Amino acid sequence: MSPLLEIRRDPTGGARGLGLCAVVHDEMFFLPEFLRHYRALGVARFIFLDDASTDGTAEFLGDQPDCVLVGSPYRYFDKVEGARAIYAWRQALLDGFCRDQWAIFADADEFLALPAGVGVADVIARLTAAGSDSVWGVMVDLYPERIAPAGPFRVDGDWFFDARPHLYARPGWKKPMTLYRGSRARLLAEHRISERKGALRAAALRLGLGGFLKVNNLAKAPLVRWTAGHRFDGSHRVVPPPTVGDILAIMHFKFAGDLGRKVAYALDTKGYEGGSRQYQLMGELLARMEAEGRDFLGRGSRRLTSPADLYAAGVGRWNA
Repeated sequence: MSPLLEIRRDPTGGARGLGLCAVVHDEMFFLPEFLRHYRALGVARFIFLDDASTDGTAEFLGDQPDCVLVGSPYRYFDKVEGARAIYAWRQALLDGFCRDQWAIFADADEFLALPAGVGVADVIARLTAAGSDSVWGVMVDLYPERIAPAGPFRVDGDWFFDARPHLYARPGWKKPMTLYRGSRARLLAEHRISERKGALRAAALRLGLGGFLKVNNLAKAPLVRWTAGHRFDGSHRVVPPPTVGDILAIMHFKFAGDLGRKVAYALDTKGYEGGSRQYQLMGELLARMEAEGRDFLGRGSRRLTSPADLYAAGVGRWNA
């Protein structure tokens, strides 16, 4: 086991099967629904690295019969070999617990959504037949009509999404092509909040093209058969990349009711990328929306009734 990790509890006895690895810090807002959702998808074992939670996260996970609880002598923002610990943690978790197995890597606010009638076993069978060890996913930011209260969180709540294709991929591509930057980019553009200044960005905002300006990474490989040759390239991409053109939808509850808490924590620590610049933008957006009484809805907004809606709108792509 990597010196980066400390196994604190493992009631699973090292059981094999579909595993899920996640790094968590104060995620009780999401965890009950997160476990329910992924258990229903067939996850047999969860491996959680708890980053010094203070909200009962570690205690809650310690009571779950299918959850391995892992700690580390490092914190999320610490540097390990010149990079933040999170990058080394991802590699170590999959190397240590999921070698030569299919596994999901997800944050607590990311819920993999499959096409109607398709299970994880079907996805794995298709990938295996195509000779691919992974599949692309698209991070679809879901949002309520108005700024959500603090809880309780429900996946089957009243959520909306921007109903248009976000990414396009073909077999053999190193990464998908971005067609649309998503609701986060749209909302920031609508409120004239820009990560960078410059004539090009100013012109795009004036022309109503802010939704095409890069704000966050949308492409991620959520399901991987992890072997000795795999590694992460940045936060989301895996090497070698998928060799199929399918794109699974990932319901990303970025605008759920605990966003205010996460913004406050990120700005206090300034430990996320760019000094937590993304969270600074989110804080500005929420403050402006609240002051102006604005909602999240745009011309392309559609209410989510089931994961099938994401594929019907072309957000997720399943070619089988």
